[in-house]
Amino acid sequence: MNSFFEKLLLPQLTQMEMNLDERIRHCNNNVELKYSCNPKLGDGSIYANCFKDLFIIYIYDITPKITFNINYASPEYYQISTLNNNTAQYIYPYSKYSYPNNNVKNIISYYSPKGIFNNLIEKNFHFKSFNITLSKPFIKTLDIDENTLLNKCFNGQSIEFPYIKSVLTQIFKTPVDSSCAALYYRGKILELLSLIIQHNKNSSLNQVVLSKEDHELLLNVANYLEKNYRNSIDIKTLEQLFYIGRSKLSQIFKAKFNMSITEYLRNIRLNHARNFLENTSLSILDIAKLVGYKNQGSFAEFFKIETGFTPTQFRRKTLEIFKPSKNNTNSLYD
Repeated sequence: MNSFFEKLLLPQLTQMEMNLDERIRHCNNNVELKYSCNPKLGDGSIYANCFKDLFIIYIYDITPKITFNINYASPEYYQISTLNNNTAQYIYPYSKYSYPNNNVKNIISYYSPKGIFNNLIEKNFHFKSFNITLSKPFIKTLDIDENTLLNKCFNGQSIEFPYIKSVLTQIFKTPVDSSCAALYYRGKILELLSLIIQHNKNSSLNQVVLSKEDHELLLNVANYLEKNYRNSIDIKTLEQLFYIGRSKLSQIFKAKFNMSITEYLRNIRLNHARNFLENTSLSILDIAKLVGYKNQGSFAEFFKIETGFTPTQFRRKTLEIFKPSKNNTNSLYD
């Protein structure tokens, strides 16, 4: 089996007890795999087309019936994804989404360093994504500086532009004969990368040039915020934990995420609050405490400023109108 797949995706599938339904090895060494959920544990499937140790194109479409705590050592990778909201907030929890549309098309490209993946895949959430994942060996085959790729392509910013959507649609919807699949997909990936780099070339979001070390540090900071959002966090704490000055940290954080550390933390708390309101019967006070607020009043004020609704109104509207169906399998491209 493809070792990149074994390191990147197989640990998730194994820990979620998914079943291998189909495995097709083609003459050019690309392998097609289909995994389905254990019916007792979830609904849906994951389809992956693996091309040696270079790249994986896969579709992730599941609704767990229980919450999984996924933990494994993940390899370094570069990814371009089209995501529904539930999936997007696991990749970049700072993103703001208009209330409450669970079919929003989020297209992002990002870099993930080698490290421990540790996250909850929560029950009754419909996770759907279309993904192109590139390995370090594939990146090394490209005639382009890695820092340029990190700053102009895999920078975590939204890439929802018509010409980029068009190429992604071709990748995920065009039937391709296995004899030329590797050549076709490699060509489309190169086209996609060039379009993203060209679009971002003059972007004001990228005036601050970040090194690979900066990207890795910022992802560690973001991960710390995600894991500790219930606690009181200030910039001084981050300075001490990550051995970086306040000015530089604030500057490079804003350059990568297009928002301040405070805004990022607020949006993490907002997304978790939405999840609790939509998927639990916890009281508003309990939810307030779970997302880092000491009292219900300050939480309700924050939530209404961000969404336009009080927590009670949000819960009522979500339950009555907007609750997503776990059987919804519409393409993100429809």
